[in-house]
Amino acid sequence: MKIQVTQSDIDNGVIRDCKYCPIALALQRAYNNPGLRANQGTFYNDNPYTYLGAFPTKVIQFIEELDMGLKVEPFDFELEFEGLDFIRIKE
Repeated sequence: MKIQVTQSDIDNGVIRDCKYCPIALALQRAYNNPGLRANQGTFYNDNPYTYLGAFPTKVIQFIEELDMGLKVEPFDFELEFEGLDFIRIKE
């Protein structure tokens, strides 16, 4: 699935916050799941805690640059993880 990190995610994201960082906001929107979290190199579901996988290198680099206070730009990345279907919130 293509994940888009928008300028809104960057503007509204919170540095060093696994729930509200720009990457987490983009994941939550893409998978319609507010329980998704992002840390330095991995992503997981918060309730119940479930490790889901590792990020591509470009995502890790984005997080590192953001955490160092460098200017970051919107971007997108592919996340191949079929297991997310089981935690997606159904409407």
